[in-house]
Amino acid sequence: METISVSTVKKRKLNYDEPSTSSSELKQKKTCRKYCPEYLQIGFTWNGDEENPRPQCVICGCILANESMRPNKLHRHIDTNHPEMKGKPLDFYKKKLESLKTSKNNIFNFTATNQKATYASYKICLRIAQTGKPHTIGESLILPAIKDAVGILFDQKCLKEVEKLSLSNNTVSRRIDDISEWVENKLIERVKLSRWFSLQLDESTDIQGLSQMIVFVRYIWMNESHEDFLCCEPIIRGTSDEIFNTLNTYITAKGIEWTKCVGLCTDGARALCGKNSSVITKIREINVNEKK
Repeated sequence: METISVSTVKKRKLNYDEPSTSSSELKQKKTCRKYCPEYLQIGFTWNGDEENPRPQCVICGCILANESMRPNKLHRHIDTNHPEMKGKPLDFYKKKLESLKTSKNNIFNFTATNQKATYASYKICLRIAQTGKPHTIGESLILPAIKDAVGILFDQKCLKEVEKLSLSNNTVSRRIDDISEWVENKLIERVKLSRWFSLQLDESTDIQGLSQMIVFVRYIWMNESHEDFLCCEPIIRGTSDEIFNTLNTYITAKGIEWTKCVGLCTDGARALCGKNSSVITKIREINVNEKK
């Protein structure tokens, strides 16, 4: 019988635990293929990314995977998608490359210009809202006045940029709504972050005789006291139940905690500050701090 020593067993165990050569070869990193300038003769440039270079067709602008950075796969793309372009001279592909670069720059410039025009349009819409002017004034007065001034002071190129401003009635109305929603969200965010807040409440009617609930809020922001207009909500009747339900629905929907409310100011109307069933009484019933 063959005798197996302890050292032999340990050696065999160590050899068993060692990874095989075949498994280590499978774990080798995937090869990252680099772009060769000679690929332009086939009709391909690249995306310019050093970490993940990918070939781009100068004819259709299609960007392929890094694995396709091979002459045979590049030829396959041309043969399949652009067979009529096969065998074209190098100068032809150079012109296509310049055209591709120009189109990229045009898209970038167009996007940047549109962003500036949109921002300017929002600024003008804000002015219209602040002055209370009709929304049609943007297209009927402001835009023609800007064109007249720019046409006199600057060249035609600047005038073409001004023509990109969109100030139609619907656009002004929509952007004022966007600004209003953004301002309201920012105000709600500040009120939520404030340790305490107080409300000033009033019930009034608009020019059509419809009842409206108007609410102002005072809160702490950046260690300073601020007071802003919170909301104006329509109500059917000016009763305490109607006013409270409308106010409570708004506060709850915006995620504001009643426990942070430390004060409520009214004009002294019975529906707002009566003893038994007023708005103040109902707020006290749901305010935990008030019960304490």
